[in-house]
Amino acid sequence: AFDRSDSGFTRSVFFGGGRTDTTRSLSNNRNYAIFGEATIPVLESVDLIAGGRIDRNEREIDSSFSRDVFDPSASDTQTADFVDSAETVFLPKLGVDIELASDLRLGFVFQQGYRPGGASRNVSRGDIVEFDAEFTDTYELSLRKDLGARGNLAVNAFYTDWTDQQVEFDLDPNDFFS
Repeated sequence: AFDRSDSGFTRSVFFGGGRTDTTRSLSNNRNYAIFGEATIPVLESVDLIAGGRIDRNEREIDSSFSRDVFDPSASDTQTADFVDSAETVFLPKLGVDIELASDLRLGFVFQQGYRPGGASRNVSRGDIVEFDAEFTDTYELSLRKDLGARGNLAVNAFYTDWTDQQVEFDLDPNDFFS
């Protein structure tokens, strides 16, 4: 997959002497992936599930920030940054599926998830902020009942544990752009 975005943002702030901030960002993102899954019978009523995904992400960000200050005694600010990053990860999936009866199955699956790291520009300060990739470990328990001509019944419960969760927050509660 390929994604290209070109964005800009200008805002004027009239308190504290006043200023105009302009942010411009051009980003190119590429994602390549291959994945597969196999169900392997190990006993008459037990199947193992094994799979995985190899994910490659490439990101280029060309960004600039300028601050024009209305106060002649203060100095204007200009910055330009280029961020180039790439990473490849393997995300496993493992599970077991057990036939408890001809119409009842119990399953358990462990699977990892991923969102790539990157960089963004803080539009209030003009700083480039780099962030790590986010990973998840998800554990899912399932129970499936075949109700014949009346349909199927499925119940699932899961738990997800995040590592380096990507969360946006305001650095300055008085400036909602921070």
